[in-house]
Amino acid sequence: MDLARDPVPVLSLLPGLGPHRAEAIVLDRIRYGPARTWEELHRIHGFGPALVETIRRHAALDGGPDASDREVPDRPVR
Repeated sequence: MDLARDPVPVLSLLPGLGPHRAEAIVLDRIRYGPARTWEELHRIHGFGPALVETIRRHAALDGGPDASDREVPDRPVR
């Protein structure tokens, strides 16, 4: 998964997210551009170190070659 490009329905499949948090990522991306570091996700309300670390295991920030190779759960994990 690619936090820099994927839409809300795709991002909402990430563990710990869901539609509201996925939308927050997209809105942050619109306002500030794609996050360049994982720490930049902390500026989003409710995104603490544990959630960011969970997302990091399943997504990429920059659309790099590993963005589509990350493991995606069959259903959202909450």
